[in-house]
Amino acid sequence: MYKRQNTVSGDQALSLENINLDFSLDMKKLTSGGALLSSFDTGGIAGYNAGTIRGSENRAIVGYQHVGYNVGGIAGRSCGYITDCENSGAVYGRKDVGGICGQMEPYVEMQLSESTLSKLQTQLMSSARLSTRRRMTRTAARAAFPRALAACPISSRTRQTR
Repeated sequence: MYKRQNTVSGDQALSLENINLDFSLDMKKLTSGGALLSSFDTGGIAGYNAGTIRGSENRAIVGYQHVGYNVGGIAGRSCGYITDCENSGAVYGRKDVGGICGQMEPYVEMQLSESTLSKLQTQLMSSARLSTRRRMTRTAARAAFPRALAACPISSRTRQTR
């Protein structure tokens, strides 16, 4: 299986000279492999993941000591799916720092067998039938109430005089 790798590692010494406040998008800077200073959501493969990261590998150093939140070897922060990934690079940060992911929001994937799906479908159909029956019974009771009241031996005139 082909693995994507990040093998670029820059000098991780932190000084004011390393801080670049130029926020313009320069593709040459992005692809040159220079170290990037970020304060949150920093990862060797992705800063923020809301999809799927599969079969990726990071060997580079990520983050700076005592600086940054949500720093991870693969993803800084993720609410998606990360599988079959490896990180062998050092990961530094201040809070929510992890080898694979700095901060991982739960991702739940249910895999149900055919028999479980069949049982669930049967129970849902049964519930729908019961709900329909209840609605029909309630409608029939509302329609029958005036007839039952009219058939009552006490006349409406007697009720009014009491």
